[in-house]
Amino acid sequence: MRMIMQYLWNMIPYCVFGLFAYAVIRVVFIRKKINWKREIVTGLFVAYCFGLASQTIVPRFDIGINSATGKPYIDVFLNNDNASVSLIPFKTIADQMANKNEVVGAEDAADVSLLNLLANLFLFSPLGFFVPWLFDKYNRLGRIVILGIAVSSAVEIIQIFIGRSCDIDDVIFNTVGVVIGYVVYKVYRNIRLRRGA
Repeated sequence: MRMIMQYLWNMIPYCVFGLFAYAVIRVVFIRKKINWKREIVTGLFVAYCFGLASQTIVPRFDIGINSATGKPYIDVFLNNDNASVSLIPFKTIADQMANKNEVVGAEDAADVSLLNLLANLFLFSPLGFFVPWLFDKYNRLGRIVILGIAVSSAVEIIQIFIGRSCDIDDVIFNTVGVVIGYVVYKVYRNIRLRRGA
């Protein structure tokens, strides 16, 4: 649970920045009548996208001031000796559950396995909730599944170039997460329709 909370805390600055950027762009460049409910949902979606990007496609970096020279620096790490590509479905998750992860010690294997599974399922689930709400053409299960596969595959391909692992399991579980978000959206929408009727 501690590791999951750490990921959420790491996302917050990016989410706040995304929300701020959306608000500025909306006020300065987009001048149309405001539908407050839609604006709030769009703002939350943009904040979520920034948070998602921070955990998936933003490379690891270190920023600070060099104590010897007093000059600011930023180091971006695009290589990782532990990065790998796995194209065999369910191999990674099976290895993690069997404590066969070469990177993680046996004492942390259960926590890392749970974190990996939950992160892959629920990090992408807001996509399945927000997208059909904001874009009517995605209010179909087939399109949501295609969206989940496309976005998750794009993330995994980008991760190859930023020193992170690429895994077919991530695509599978991310897509299931998008579908979970879509189911939550459909339940929410049906409850709203019943209350409005």
